[in-house]
Amino acid sequence: MQIKIQRDLCVGTTACVDQAPDTYELGSDSIVKIKDGFDLTKASEEQKLKLIEGAKSCPVKALVIIDDEGKQVWPEPDKKAA
Repeated sequence: MQIKIQRDLCVGTTACVDQAPDTYELGSDSIVKIKDGFDLTKASEEQKLKLIEGAKSCPVKALVIIDDEGKQVWPEPDKKAA
């Protein structure tokens, strides 16, 4: 699993921090970042579920979650055919 932060979209609402305080924090610039010391490779299933919920709580979808197979799981990709 990967977390990508789209810094240009983040507006600093802290919704993600409220949902997953072990994962996310605001930096000095009021933009979300992965908490210092957080190791996604050692995250429990509960922590992974919380970080996904944190991403889903973002009103501007600034957090992108990619699964272990490289597929974007949040925000849900547009399923329309091109």
